[in-house]
Amino acid sequence: MTCPFTSGVQPTLQSEPQADAPQPALATDKASQALHHFAPALKAYVIARPDLLRQALSHPDLGVRPPEQLLPPALHGRRFGAIYGQWLRMREDEARSAERKALEQALASLDSRMLEAEVQLQARLAMSQGWEAWQWSSLPASLAAMLGVPMSSAADQASLRQQLQALAQALRPESGPRELDAADQACEVLTQGLGRQGPAPLWRGLSLPNWDAAAQAIGFLWQSHEAGAGLLGQALLAGTGHEAELLRLAQSLGVIQHTRRWALHDCRLGDSFVPRGTALLLRLACEQAEPGAGLSFGHGRHQCPGQELALLMAQAALGVARQALAQGIAPPSWQGHHALAHARVPRLADGADRDESLVLADAELPAERAPTPSTTAQESSP
Repeated sequence: MTCPFTSGVQPTLQSEPQADAPQPALATDKASQALHHFAPALKAYVIARPDLLRQALSHPDLGVRPPEQLLPPALHGRRFGAIYGQWLRMREDEARSAERKALEQALASLDSRMLEAEVQLQARLAMSQGWEAWQWSSLPASLAAMLGVPMSSAADQASLRQQLQALAQALRPESGPRELDAADQACEVLTQGLGRQGPAPLWRGLSLPNWDAAAQAIGFLWQSHEAGAGLLGQALLAGTGHEAELLRLAQSLGVIQHTRRWALHDCRLGDSFVPRGTALLLRLACEQAEPGAGLSFGHGRHQCPGQELALLMAQAALGVARQALAQGIAPPSWQGHHALAHARVPRLADGADRDESLVLADAELPAERAPTPSTTAQESSP
């Protein structure tokens, strides 16, 4: 399978400020010169060959942040920066391995039937607001509910989308004080919501001593935001078929187009010498589809620990979409893709003949899902 994006949207700079630095030439022999090329506009060497992608993603000397730059410069001294810096996907320190195992254990302890029921509830509620809300709310709202964040109304879901979008805006290169202030406020709102409504099994699993459970919870919500919307949107547009088949197709297309790595030390990648500080852009979307393989959820030590969870949730949300279509809800129209730096997320719009009476309204929510705060954010924080 050839790269589906070679004639479409090309990678752009990662959506966060980066320090400009001259890039040294990679030392290669003639056999390896075709394995990569330097893209001046990206300030990075582009890697696209599947075997090199896997090597780079698992390479011990290639990190997710530039050497000695643990945070994007604009986030220094910010509440969002303090949280961003704790995310496992942004770290290479020694404590990370133990924390990742704790996260994996928390995810493995979730009751799949409870989670599936939650996704179905949140997806039906989102469908009452339209296809865009279904695409962007079904997965984050379900995770938020498992984290104890009240998610009993369309307003709750809309607020969550607003907070996650504020984080996204703050990571854009053109973000300024207004966007950064909004992201700081979003972090406060999200933190205050954690653990407020039971049973919150994921929040209980994350509430361990000696680590920032709130930061990891927000990071998990963030991971479900654009990637979740892309996975659902691509699977829905793939056509008819079983939900699991649609998800396999969406995975092969690839939601996350690329990711970056920096050489933390002088090292080698394939036959090439990579000097310290060299930036690499890894073209995940060009990974060839292989049965049971693929890079849509990453590879190596930064591979997404929530892959099985995400696919389970997406399958449940797609089932709700199938039911809505069977009831007569007009399918969405495709309006191209969102202008995102690293993700390929379809833009969905409601059909003109949408019948709101066919989807779940707020008044139909179960009474037991009414907000019943049991603790304050301060009491529930580790």
